[in-house]
Amino acid sequence: MKPLAWTSTAASHRGSIRAVNEDAFLSEPNARLWCVADGMGGHSKGDVASALIVEKLASIIHNQRSLSVASITSAIQEANTEVIELSKQLKEKVGSTVVVLFIEDDCAHILWAGDSRVYRYSNGALECLTRDHNQAEELVAHGLLARSKANSHPGSRLITRAVGTNASLQLEHITVDWHNTDQFILTSDGLNDVMEDPSIVFELANTASDTISDRLIENALNRWALDNISVINVCCTPEN
Repeated sequence: MKPLAWTSTAASHRGSIRAVNEDAFLSEPNARLWCVADGMGGHSKGDVASALIVEKLASIIHNQRSLSVASITSAIQEANTEVIELSKQLKEKVGSTVVVLFIEDDCAHILWAGDSRVYRYSNGALECLTRDHNQAEELVAHGLLARSKANSHPGSRLITRAVGTNASLQLEHITVDWHNTDQFILTSDGLNDVMEDPSIVFELANTASDTISDRLIENALNRWALDNISVINVCCTPEN
C-alpha cells in the first residue's frame, strides 16, 4: 500500500515589470488537490478570473463535497460560466489558464486548459506531463513546426484554450501512476519562459523540497522574468 502523506510548498511573484500578479494558486495537501491559474496577460481582470477558479475549487473542500475528477471539472466549468458573464459585463475579454493536480489512490489526475504546466521529477529526470494549448503546439502537432522551435515561435503566446474563452470549455485530462520518490511541480508560464529544463533539474537536484518553490522563483527573477511566476512543489512522504 502506497503512503498517502503529501506535502507541498507554493510561491508566487508578480515578476520583474508587472504591476499586478494575475496568477492564483491552491495548495491543499490534505485534500491532495493543487492548482495554478494564470490570468490572461493584457486582459482586463485576469486576476479576478484566476482567483475565481481557485475559489470554486476550494469550495469543494470547504463545503465538504466529494472530491473527484467530475467535481473538479464541474467547479472549473462553473468558473468558466462566471468568467464569460464577467466578460459580457465589462465588454472586454477576461480569461485564465488552469492546471490541476489531484491525487486519488495510486493515480495522479491532471486537468488543464492553457499553458500552465505540471512536471514530474523522478530519478533525476524532469518530464512535462502537460501539453501547452497554444498555436505553436498546434503547428507542432500537425508537423508544421519543429519541436525545438516551438518555445520561440510567436504562436507560443497565442492561447487556444482557456477558462472564459468559450462557453463549452474543453479541459484536457490525463491520469498517470506515481511513485514514492516522485515530485510534481505545477507552474505558470512565467517560469518556463526563462528557465530551460536543465536549469530546473539542477535546482531540483540541489535544493530541499520545502524551499524549491522559492528557489525556482528566485532563479526566474534573476533571469529577468517579465511575467508573473507561480510554482507549487508536491511530494509524497512515508507515513509513520
